[in-house]
Amino acid sequence: MFAPVRWMTATAALTLAGLACMAGAAGAAQPEQKPMQQAMGENFQIVTRILTELIASRYEGIGQDLDLVIAHAGRMAASPPADLVKSADDRDKFTAYAASLRTNAAQLKAVAEELAKRDREGSPSGMLSVDYLRVAASAHYGNVVTGCVLCHNQFRRRTL
Repeated sequence: MFAPVRWMTATAALTLAGLACMAGAAGAAQPEQKPMQQAMGENFQIVTRILTELIASRYEGIGQDLDLVIAHAGRMAASPPADLVKSADDRDKFTAYAASLRTNAAQLKAVAEELAKRDREGSPSGMLSVDYLRVAASAHYGNVVTGCVLCHNQFRRRTL
């Protein structure tokens, strides 16, 4: 029963390690890219914090971090960086990644709010501590990270 949880934790750790490598490599970029590199580092910290809170089943503070991710996705969708998005096809892909990120972050926030509410109220006796809400939360988290990696691999690598 706990093997899938260990697998998901290991997968998340590997994903975060990959993001750390991307953020580290991005730090070597040109000085004019510093605001983007700073945003990447901040986003990496946010995603790491969310993972830590999900693993520890502490859902109360996740909403604020997810609001930052949602805002980031909104900014990215509203104004894709011209130096990275050069064609109509690129714009479509970029805005689709941003929309997917925003949607998954919003859905994770909704699930986390429900989990926090249930934790405050307590759960009926006999209810499993690992249930469909936690599975949904981990799936949305995985989709958030996957969306970040796909977009950064598609677009950021052009300037790294």
